[in-house]
Amino acid sequence: GAKEASTGAPAKQPQAPAVAVASPAGGLDAPSRRIVFDAQMLALGPGGRSIDTSRFERGDVIEPGRYRLDLLLNSRWRGVEEVELRRQPGRESAVFCYDRGLLERAGIPHHQIRLGRIYLRNPYWTWHTLWRMPAARWRLRRLAATLRPDWVIFAELQMVLLVASLLPARRAIYLQSEPGRLMNHGWSSRAIDRRIDRYLCVSSFIAHHLPVDRRKIAVVHNGVELPDTAASVHAPVRIGIVGRITGQKQHLVLLEACAHLRRGSFELRIVGAKSGAHVREIEARIAALGLGDAVRWTGFVADRDALYGSLDI
Repeated sequence: GAKEASTGAPAKQPQAPAVAVASPAGGLDAPSRRIVFDAQMLALGPGGRSIDTSRFERGDVIEPGRYRLDLLLNSRWRGVEEVELRRQPGRESAVFCYDRGLLERAGIPHHQIRLGRIYLRNPYWTWHTLWRMPAARWRLRRLAATLRPDWVIFAELQMVLLVASLLPARRAIYLQSEPGRLMNHGWSSRAIDRRIDRYLCVSSFIAHHLPVDRRKIAVVHNGVELPDTAASVHAPVRIGIVGRITGQKQHLVLLEACAHLRRGSFELRIVGAKSGAHVREIEARIAALGLGDAVRWTGFVADRDALYGSLDI
């Protein structure tokens, strides 16, 4: 995909991006050569149809489709499975879809009850939910009587309103993001709070935005299993922030803190897809604080052990 020309000779591709490199065979004493990018390598077939590279302008966006992925359960490799990713409204990347067969092959006990959701802007889906709700509530009540759980953990606030009263066990809700509109209205907030015994938040940021009794909130940070390697501090020190590029991750606060560190003593690595509304704000703050040389965007990193092993903080 590249054409070589001797230094000083006219290039075949005018004004093409080029770099000067030393000859691999002759080392630094050999005449340098210029590697000229050939745009034709992005063309396919005799018709010259170009490869569509527009998706790479949106950061590390995952396209919908079927992927063969490693399946790990509690950090143990269980094999390779084909998993479907589907596009979901309001999300730029496709999301994983785990069907019953995959759960069974992984050995995960499960029970599927289709409860549905209430959609204020979609009467048909709301009607469909209400139509099947009596049977779903009956099945859920029987399942609770059979399993007799000590705790029931919810993942959505709306499910608390729809079915929590059917479950005699103590109830908790696991919150990975800001609670949203249902906790912003007095009637729904009070109704949820009456049905919930414990709020499990993954960060203090989320806990701070909950309008409930603070004694019912527990902050349980996401755990990270670090690779079993000898700890060593790099020079400069490598600081990492891993996760979605959203306001709740507080990238701007970290940048303000880094601005007080001695220049050249650290390298900040921002790990995550470089997409979303906060990217421009973060880039503007980096420029305003003069941290351009100290900040590195890595994008998505698949090798978790290598990622955390390369960071000091």
